[in-house]
Amino acid sequence: MEETWYPYQLKKGKQVTLNLDHKVSGVGGTPVTVRHQYRTYPDEYHYRIRVQPVQK
Repeated sequence: MEETWYPYQLKKGKQVTLNLDHKVSGVGGTPVTVRHQYRTYPDEYHYRIRVQPVQK
């Protein structure tokens, strides 16, 4: 997934991939400058997530 630029380059797999972003600063390619309070800077971040199965 990291090596693709366009949707047609994605290949269907047998497993599910979950991608989570901890911090995002705007949308790629936007000409609007991000406000100071919303900027993200390179740093070391630690966080945890918990994934639980859902019953029908």
